[in-house]
Amino acid sequence: MAGELCGGELRGKDDDGNRRIGTCRRPAGWGTNHVGVGRCKLHFGNTRESNNKAVEVKFERAVKTAIGKLEITPIVDPLTEMAKLAGEVVAWKDAIADHVSFLEDIRYDGEKSGEQIRGEIVVFERALDRCNTVLATMAKLNIDERLAQVSEMQATMVADALSAVLREMGLDLTQQREAKTRVAEKLRLVAG
Repeated sequence: MAGELCGGELRGKDDDGNRRIGTCRRPAGWGTNHVGVGRCKLHFGNTRESNNKAVEVKFERAVKTAIGKLEITPIVDPLTEMAKLAGEVVAWKDAIADHVSFLEDIRYDGEKSGEQIRGEIVVFERALDRCNTVLATMAKLNIDERLAQVSEMQATMVADALSAVLREMGLDLTQQREAKTRVAEKLRLVAG
């Protein structure tokens, strides 16, 4: 954030020899690779711990900023959203699997660290785990059955409304059956 200061502890004596304690007024991160965040270089801002903490703080700020910009809408139909999420998870897994299929080796030799597993393999394993978790959750919650029940309820409501409208129009039973048959045919065409 603009205007942040180092805040490191200052000790010393003033002109009269009295002990003085205060805080560093240099800009946060002055003289470090994380300018704007954390301690300055004179207050241990270049240590590994300070650098790691600064990265963490910057990441948290970026996430808060991103979340603040999100347009969050309430989920009205969690069953359908869960089904969409499952589709996205499977698509991601398939995309990573396609990428991994072109690899010649799953490991490589690092200059200083020795043999390492490729990052693509790690990402693929995570995608498999997430896919398994989402699909297992869907199975436990019987999402497919619940969606079918919702569809059946909606179809029943439409059929009941249609019957009521046809009765109100004064159609006899033969005309009502004919109208329902035509509506069913049109719905099959739209769905098909």
